[in-house]
Amino acid sequence: MTIIMMPKYIDLTNYGSTDTLALATFSLYALAIAITLSALSKRKAKPNSSIRERRRLRILFKNSHGISGILSTLLTCVAMFAQKTLPSSVFSTSITSVCAVIASVITASSGMSIVDQAPKQTVVMEYPFKVVPPHRDAFTRTGFSIYYLSARIFWNTAKTLNLLGGSTTTGGYDVNAIDWVWGCIALCYAVKYFLPRRRDVDWTNGNTYIFVVPMAVGLTADAVFQLPILQSIGETCWNDDVITQLDLLCVLLSGLVVAFVFTLAFRGVLGLRKCYWSAALVVHGIVAYLISKALPFVGMQIMSSYTQYNISLEL
Repeated sequence: MTIIMMPKYIDLTNYGSTDTLALATFSLYALAIAITLSALSKRKAKPNSSIRERRRLRILFKNSHGISGILSTLLTCVAMFAQKTLPSSVFSTSITSVCAVIASVITASSGMSIVDQAPKQTVVMEYPFKVVPPHRDAFTRTGFSIYYLSARIFWNTAKTLNLLGGSTTTGGYDVNAIDWVWGCIALCYAVKYFLPRRRDVDWTNGNTYIFVVPMAVGLTADAVFQLPILQSIGETCWNDDVITQLDLLCVLLSGLVVAFVFTLAFRGVLGLRKCYWSAALVVHGIVAYLISKALPFVGMQIMSSYTQYNISLEL
């Protein structure tokens, strides 16, 4: 009887080489997208008066929204610095992350109340394909993304401080019913708020493929790996070693900054077209970076499943 043995565990806790690959992928991807979109945008740019009129639109922020926006951005930067320089087990590191989460949730909630003040849509590009971003839907989707990222950061913090306990062990990590509840909630949330539906999006609009689909892929994939059965393999955990707390904070900061940049564009301070393509680069760059970090882990999952399947056949 021949048994195909499980290959030796590959240590993914040191992500130095993976980070280098991810950064290189991000740089090349961003450069290619920037050159392509810049050429296309200039080719059929229509400097008509309607665009200039749209730039004169104003969004009247409430004081709470402006203050929470500034505070959440600063606290997220502080939390990133703490994650980079201090051990994750240090209490001050967790406190900064929780403060950034609270401020970000307040910012997203106050922003939701002024979504109707944003323009409904703007024609960014008409050739060779139509790109018409629906700004109100985009702001709402960004708000739901910030809610999800904030919940992920808080969940990681709670697990780091061992506030949720554990009973059984799967893949070297304690797992209990709360882990399954969290995983199911995260996945259901992603399916409801991130996956595009035919009745909600225009599949002939280039904005769907530039923003909606990449965000849906990145956030839903992360939600899938919140399920305990998929979250860890060997001693490697998705939340600890693949998409880390620092990664989540970086994505959260990007969302806050992009939302702020668009409000400046609506006020006429910045060009809307330039803001749109810059935000597109940020979104695609983040997705490319996260995919580069996730591929080794997914490969190990596939290899492990394939090996276990062969063993079961031999037995």
